[in-house]
Amino acid sequence: DPREISPWLSRTGWPVYLKGLERGSLLASIQEPDPVREPLESSVWTAMKQLILIAQSTTTVRAGIFVRLEIMQTEQDRRQKQPIQPYLRDEDLQKNSRPWQQIVLFFVRGYLPHGWVNPSYELSIDQQSKLESLVRIARTEPRLTDSSESDSEDQENRGLELTLLQRACLNFSLSLLEQRIRITEYESPLICALAILGVSDGGWKGSNTYPSILSAVLKISRFL
Repeated sequence: DPREISPWLSRTGWPVYLKGLERGSLLASIQEPDPVREPLESSVWTAMKQLILIAQSTTTVRAGIFVRLEIMQTEQDRRQKQPIQPYLRDEDLQKNSRPWQQIVLFFVRGYLPHGWVNPSYELSIDQQSKLESLVRIARTEPRLTDSSESDSEDQENRGLELTLLQRACLNFSLSLLEQRIRITEYESPLICALAILGVSDGGWKGSNTYPSILSAVLKISRFL
């Protein structure tokens, strides 16, 4: 029956969590910002992109094999034999960085004045503090756009040398990852943001497309 909810959507819980919210507004909340109309948001978007580039370089070039093996561990009693691998092409790294850029941008836009109803989520005291710090630094640092980025080689050579805005993006991202879930997945603001990434123009991203987004989020999280 076409009216019956699919097992995929039942598992994700997106229709229940996002019920009553405008699809267009949800998509707008994670859309790449316009540098002219949204200079602050554009600076955060670019800083997050630069941060991920530096994180991958630091992890795969400067860190030793044992560190890269440890990054891949998911269970205490089962050792991984394959170290984390970098994205070999710049376009692959850019494509897979985008979900994390959208996640951070979603919370920044939700913090700033906006004209739509936010999905319900609750930031911890630590997350709220780090988000406020991120927005405050974005307001005071010089505006960043893609045209003002250093090239990839220069970014990689910088290693751990992060700008204040990049470090603020890192601190907020880690605060999202470090939250423990006790009862329901939607206690986590990160899970709430991931639900927005499951929205499409005509419905929902399915089990044939969304796992690749989730995989990118997981791998970039390891780099961070």
